[in-house]
Amino acid sequence: MNKDYIIKERHRVAEVIKARREDLSMTQEELAQKSGMSRITINRIENCVFSPNADQLYTICKALNIEIKLIPLINSMSNKTL
Repeated sequence: MNKDYIIKERHRVAEVIKARREDLSMTQEELAQKSGMSRITINRIENCVFSPNADQLYTICKALNIEIKLIPLINSMSNKTL
């Protein structure tokens, strides 16, 4: 996996988080409170300055009512040869 791909994916995650937060008319401060993170961390994630770890991403998704479907992802990955 090259660095450009990772950066592109980081931007996609940031866009989804920000768009969903805005769809819910939620401020960064409100998302921070619901997720137990600081507003600065939410801002840094949305601006691609910081990549959330898995625990942080799950927490943000839960706060935004975003369902993460891991089983199909795992199944599709297992069908690929490494």
